[in-house]
Amino acid sequence: MMEFREVDGADLILGSAIEDTADESSSARVPELAPALHASQREVDAIVAIVPRAYRANAAWAVPLLLNTARAGGVTHLRRIAYLLATAQHASHFGARLEERGAGPGSDGVDRSFDHFEPGTPQGSTLGNTQPGDGGRFRGRGFVYVRGRASYATWSQRLALADELVDGTPVPFFVANPDAMAGPQFAAQTLIRGMRDGLFTGIALGYY
Repeated sequence: MMEFREVDGADLILGSAIEDTADESSSARVPELAPALHASQREVDAIVAIVPRAYRANAAWAVPLLLNTARAGGVTHLRRIAYLLATAQHASHFGARLEERGAGPGSDGVDRSFDHFEPGTPQGSTLGNTQPGDGGRFRGRGFVYVRGRASYATWSQRLALADELVDGTPVPFFVANPDAMAGPQFAAQTLIRGMRDGLFTGIALGYY
């Protein structure tokens, strides 16, 4: 169950277990909107204090970033914010792993960790990878991993990022700059927008 405590006049999320539906007793004690757009330090400290110790260093910077990005994006319901934070903790340990790591070079000196995402493979085709090396180039990045050339291009459009000219040809921002997908600000935006609009699972956050 989720626990709430009042800090500075605001109900504060102190748990990350999410219920699909709220009964009448829980809805009566949980406000529809969180009152503050920007996270206070006391709010952040209280949340970080209940994060598993191994993840707290990352949570110290990730929690305020995610809270502020969520509220700026219109996600203010406490249960939905809790779901976002729980997802960030589970998927990337609050940003400890903002980029998917390979297993390292094999006996031939080549890291083949992402070969199953290469063009011509079933997964590579699904991800829209078309060029040799796309498997590793467009590896998973973000608080929730975004993978594949097609998704990198789509997220460039969703975040209204200007194309970059590569050899005189306009190229979607994240396709031209794949490492940027792991930048904390972009990672926060993809998590919030992806969950808010149901882009990862087909179920928008408002359903919960």
